[in-house]
Amino acid sequence: MTRFLVRRVLQGLVVLWLITMAVFALFYVAPNNVARTLAGRQASPETVALISHRLGLDEPIWTQYVGFVWRALHGDLGFDYYHQVPVTTIMAQALPVTMTLVLGAAVIWVSLGVTNGVLSAVRPRSVTDRSLTVFALFFYSMPSFFLGLVLLYGLYYQLTLHGLTIFPAGGTRRSPAASAPGCSTWSCPGSPSPWCRPRPTPA
Repeated sequence: MTRFLVRRVLQGLVVLWLITMAVFALFYVAPNNVARTLAGRQASPETVALISHRLGLDEPIWTQYVGFVWRALHGDLGFDYYHQVPVTTIMAQALPVTMTLVLGAAVIWVSLGVTNGVLSAVRPRSVTDRSLTVFALFFYSMPSFFLGLVLLYGLYYQLTLHGLTIFPAGGTRRSPAASAPGCSTWSCPGSPSPWCRPRPTPA
């Protein structure tokens, strides 16, 4: 068991290392010049060279990669020049939404998985067992991005066409109905929160 865990951990580290190399390589494959983009089209070559020097883009590629990995290991994932904030700040802001999505999806798939497993075990080789097996394999084989589009089309587009504005098109902001008495960001009687639609997709 210990050998298995050690082997898995080492394989995970190798995969993580390959991912860092791929991400770093994509930065150089991109056709645009980062320093030129940050400086603007009207910037002089001296300004572009200064920005390139400050970002370390004029250093050898292996030096940049080592610095990239070293900073990532110490929690420095870079700076988002579009939003003018560190990347870790953006990740921290998205963490509550991500955790809510993950936990909500986990509740759904655990509930459905245990229920399907118990029903299949109680009635093996029955119509119920085979139907639940087909149901599980169908949704397990369906890509999550496709299922998300199907749910978006059915729960938002089609319902909206029929005058039922129950589910939002996207986002995590509460709907206007959530400002009614007894309602909150998370739930509101008669008006499901935007949090409830994405959860079945990863589940």
